[in-house]
Amino acid sequence: MKQIKCLIIDDEELAVRLIKSYIEKVPFLTLIAAVNSGFEAIEILNSKNVDLVFVDIEMPELSGMEFIRSLDRKPAFIFITAYREYAADAFEIDAIDYLVKPVSFDRFLKAVNKFYKSNPEKADAYTISTIQLRADRKIHQIHISNISYIEGLKDYIKIFFDSRDMLIFKETLSSIEKKLTPFGFIRCHKSYLIPISKIKSFNAEGIEIKDVYIPIGRSYKVEVLKILENR
Repeated sequence: MKQIKCLIIDDEELAVRLIKSYIEKVPFLTLIAAVNSGFEAIEILNSKNVDLVFVDIEMPELSGMEFIRSLDRKPAFIFITAYREYAADAFEIDAIDYLVKPVSFDRFLKAVNKFYKSNPEKADAYTISTIQLRADRKIHQIHISNISYIEGLKDYIKIFFDSRDMLIFKETLSSIEKKLTPFGFIRCHKSYLIPISKIKSFNAEGIEIKDVYIPIGRSYKVEVLKILENR
């Protein structure tokens, strides 16, 4: 999988920490540096290859908007700001996306996906659309788009497919969750991992995927409903 090299520019430490944690969760993103100003960022851009910049707008001395406009060769960039009123200006200078703080992980992923759509040469379609899992002394290529939902059973998982087939693998649900979270999967219960795109309907108690009802665990409810209600 091709690594996307990222730079964070933000003078707010809490915001930097949050975006750092999101980057660390996504296997194909690599953080090159996190700096507090556009002046520091210029040095990074002149010395290192950077594919994607996450940049705040309101910063002392040089705003994020001024910084981007000052560059002769602009990397792909995503604005992250506490202010909604700059959105039109941001897209006029070709921002990939415009995220308003506080940024949820789900919204962050949507922005990264927009980057891929606008930079197809950065994507490796085969590795991004599949994962490899071992079962019965074989390596199975699992097409992520064909997964209906996943059920965890201690040290094993059952993967249910759209075709209604099912395979069992010796893998924990937490392990497969880390691999699939960047591709729009959420943990809705201690025993279930689901793709958001396959949800037919939901309420506060559970989720329907095709004709299967999957419960929402009590400890997952607040975060899951927040994600689903803001899709």
